[in-house]
Amino acid sequence: MISLFKIIKIELIKTSKLRVFSLLFLLPIFITLFGVYINHEQIANGYWVGSNFWRLYFNYMLWIYGMLLPIIQCVIANVQMGIEFKGNAFQMLYTLPVRRSRILFSKLVIHILYTFFFLLWAFALMLLSGTILLQIYPDPTFLEYDFFYPILLLFVQLLVASITIGIIHLCISYCNVTSQISILMASFATILSIFATNWTYVYIIPYAWIFKCTQNFSLYEEMHLFSPEMFAMMVYATIFVIITLLINKRKKIFTLWV
Repeated sequence: MISLFKIIKIELIKTSKLRVFSLLFLLPIFITLFGVYINHEQIANGYWVGSNFWRLYFNYMLWIYGMLLPIIQCVIANVQMGIEFKGNAFQMLYTLPVRRSRILFSKLVIHILYTFFFLLWAFALMLLSGTILLQIYPDPTFLEYDFFYPILLLFVQLLVASITIGIIHLCISYCNVTSQISILMASFATILSIFATNWTYVYIIPYAWIFKCTQNFSLYEEMHLFSPEMFAMMVYATIFVIITLLINKRKKIFTLWV
């Protein structure tokens, strides 16, 4: 029986050869450059005097990421599953001495790794670019801040939210839903989520969690890791992993759209 570690290693090798994953890590560079240009103009014109720099800077940048993260999760999931559906590779995998659940979990682990490093890279660029802006414009322009814990907590919340959306799209892609339909679903749900962020029960909409985390981000108030949104994320992730495992047990791949 092939070990899970070996399957994960093979999955990592397969995905690392795809150009889309290389381009994925170029995206935060362009977003950061665009954000720095816009924010530089606002600071230069005195719009941020007396404000908390990191709160405004991260809120601005993460609204851009909020629009893109569900699409990015959708693309990663579609690419991962598309590799196997192309040329009926799934049928070949199921003839190997390996449990079906291990094939699924290997894809989930790789998805989490790509999501983690994408967000880590994005946050590192935001911190670096923000520090450069603070060097250009002296500290007295802004309020004092202690940003380490709130930004770390925000990173964890966005990571869990992104992974949960990724699990949903892994399940959708596993049903062989076409990438076009999957991306349209993610885009529509993201736009809908923007208008639902102030709704009392917004935590039942998984695509709204990214915007809600960003909206709740504040350096003036105490932040908490455990919230209704975080609980809902864990519930959604568990439900869709179970659904995918149930589909995975079938002898043939369950197909909704070909």
